[in-house]
Amino acid sequence: MKKTSVSLLFLIIILSPFCVKAQSVSNTNIYTTSENMEIDKCASAWLIKRFIDKNAAFKFFPKGELITEGIPFDVPEAEIRRYHNLSAFEYLMKKYNIADPAVRKIGEIIHDLEINYWGTKSVKDSQKINDAVQKIIADSRSAQESLEKSFIFFDNLFSEFKPAAQN
Repeated sequence: MKKTSVSLLFLIIILSPFCVKAQSVSNTNIYTTSENMEIDKCASAWLIKRFIDKNAAFKFFPKGELITEGIPFDVPEAEIRRYHNLSAFEYLMKKYNIADPAVRKIGEIIHDLEINYWGTKSVKDSQKINDAVQKIIADSRSAQESLEKSFIFFDNLFSEFKPAAQN
């Protein structure tokens, strides 16, 4: 009995480095959403990847399909979604206490486009920014490509707002 326990303990010690590596690979959270792209979804995915979960990966489902895996976002049944007074982007900022002034500026633009949808735009250049993201989406062959290209756009927008926000 003791010999079996010692052998088992030895085997666990020998294999434990492999188990640790396998666990570290599985630390990627999968964020799931519908494949129809729009600015709040692109901006929210950027915020998740840059400020909330650097290891985030994204998976897309056909529009209207119930999403039952991963961490759903920007779909009606998700916790992370647009509410009557908050875009999904703003919800994430609030939930994760993201107070960076440049991120707040992006949040104001997303709010102007998503919540103030029918009203006169109150944030300078919000419509121009929406048009730029819509062009990225239209020129992309897939939802994943839309995200990758929009991440570059939002990185640049963040960099542009960062110096202004620091003054």
